[in-house]
Amino acid sequence: MSLQLKKVVLYKHGVGYFERLGEVQNNDTINLQFRQSEMNDVLKSLTTIDLDGGIIASISYESCESDERKLKEMAIELSDTQTLVNLLLQIKGAPVSVTLESGSVNGKILGIDSVTKQLDNTLLTTDYLALFVATI
Repeated sequence: MSLQLKKVVLYKHGVGYFERLGEVQNNDTINLQFRQSEMNDVLKSLTTIDLDGGIIASISYESCESDERKLKEMAIELSDTQTLVNLLLQIKGAPVSVTLESGSVNGKILGIDSVTKQLDNTLLTTDYLALFVATI
């Protein structure tokens, strides 16, 4: 659904005011399209008003950023030499679901516990995932 453009005011410093007006029914979605370069200004100045006492539940937008850039912003390093242990340590506190032969366990990552044992002349290190599991 789109709303009709009712008023446009352009200021001398390059700022514009655009007013759209229309009737929205029930759970209708309104789509507004902007260039990616305009999104910062739009998000800073977007105002929504319901003139009939309704509720504006949410405003969302689609990102045009690459998956690689999104991952960089999440501060998670994914490289060819990255181990599962290093990845799990980076997401400490994240909720996870671990599937085992006996079923699945839901919890939050606390860390990795490494246990080293000597077997004959060989040292074996085993890593264990430590989870916080809430029980009711």
